Amino acid sequence: MARHEIIHARYLPVDSGLQKWGISRAERMSGRDVAVNASYPHFLLVRRALRKRVASYFAWCGKVLRFMLFECRIELMDIQVLVFSHLFPTEPASAVGRFVEDQAKALMDSGATLRVVTVRFAPLRLSDPVPFFRAVVRGLILDRPTSGVSARGVSYLELQCPGPRLGGGVQALIYAACALRSRHTVLDGRDYALIHAHTGLLDGVVAMIFSRRLGRPFLLTEHTGPFTSLFRGVGAKWLVRLVLRSAREIIAVSAALQNEMRQHFPIHVSKLSVIPNTFSPADFKFEPRTTATKVCGWLGYITDVKRVDRLLEVFSFVKAKCPDAKLRLITVSTEPNVFAARARFLGLSEAIEFRPAVSRGDVAQALRELSVLFVTSDTESFSVASLEALAVGTPVVSTDCGGPRDIIKLPEDGAIVTSNEPGDLATAGLRFLQDESRSTVELRDRKRRAQRAFEFFGPRSVADRYFALYRKVIGSRADKRIAINGPFRP
Repeated sequence: MARHEIIHARYLPVDSGLQKWGISRAERMSGRDVAVNASYPHFLLVRRALRKRVASYFAWCGKVLRFMLFECRIELMDIQVLVFSHLFPTEPASAVGRFVEDQAKALMDSGATLRVVTVRFAPLRLSDPVPFFRAVVRGLILDRPTSGVSARGVSYLELQCPGPRLGGGVQALIYAACALRSRHTVLDGRDYALIHAHTGLLDGVVAMIFSRRLGRPFLLTEHTGPFTSLFRGVGAKWLVRLVLRSAREIIAVSAALQNEMRQHFPIHVSKLSVIPNTFSPADFKFEPRTTATKVCGWLGYITDVKRVDRLLEVFSFVKAKCPDAKLRLITVSTEPNVFAARARFLGLSEAIEFRPAVSRGDVAQALRELSVLFVTSDTESFSVASLEALAVGTPVVSTDCGGPRDIIKLPEDGAIVTSNEPGDLATAGLRFLQDESRSTVELRDRKRRAQRAFEFFGPRSVADRYFALYRKVIGSRADKRIAINGPFRP
């Protein structure tokens, strides 16, 4: 008597002949279990097909599980990142390097553990040489760095280094010597997954040395603009080339800086990416304007590259078209006399107001009161001022100086004037000096600018892009420890 077994009809091979199994094609497609002749040789093929199905199912489950573990490993584990940045702000009212602090805060809020190491250089002054020799003792002889907490709650370790004015390459080597002298305090007994450096010349050199000693990869985020200011000497250019070659990944804060880096160094396209800076939503958030005054603004340091003289010419054109317009300069200097004579010559002294940038809250409030912000620089690697203005809803009119092109994307956000002429800049700015009859439209546009700034440049968005890059670096390393023995190995 033939032995029969119950099997799902869909698993029967079609090419073996359904009539030999005693079932019809309709029964096979019915999706129910049928009794088949187990003594027939073709039933061995069915068992083999079932085994293959089960094996492929478990293999697929294994792939999914491995993918989930690999993708979620970075988020589930506590990432230890060693950060070197000489730009990190240690003073509460310091405006220098606050974009580094914002990025560190965004990464910490996303789950990373950062050890931020910064440096303070003490130049040699014949009138007061004591700070220089104190830095020599504390930085090169003794292991005496100082620790503190920034205004946004980011802990940092500050190295004391002598800073003779002998070029950036010499300063980078002295910085590295001080960091290696204090290596036990810098590392603090932690197992860092990677090292992150800001700027190639100073911080990149130190990160490269620690990367080789610890056997960990390092990433480089470049902020410097113009990029050629890093390698004005032959030795400095050689160090920058060595750092760029040793970095696992290189991040430029804007597409303009990325193109400039490619022009001077042969960097592979897969190694160089663009991740913008972020801002502090707690300080730079949208709030309606309390007054409807027509105020043009400018934010930054008064340096030659910022072209404040061009700003005065722009405002003279604006003043001719709009006599009640005002110009507000938000700067760290309360009495900048650099262009006072030029302002008097143009007859603009009475219409210019200086607002000191004491804290982030003061800067944010001053930006909210503006009708438009002007950026008149010759070159900008990113333009944090433009981003912070859009974050509070203020439009930006900028020259074609590089970084703002990545920030100002829509006509509602402002304008990029390619000619860089003062008359064209004034014409673009007059469009945003609205009267009170269009206050409703202006309020709507300001909300949209703030929403777009938070969506594309918010802390979460920037942190996610950095975490993806961290995942790529750690995954490519495959957890292999490249131990390099040396006299400074901890």
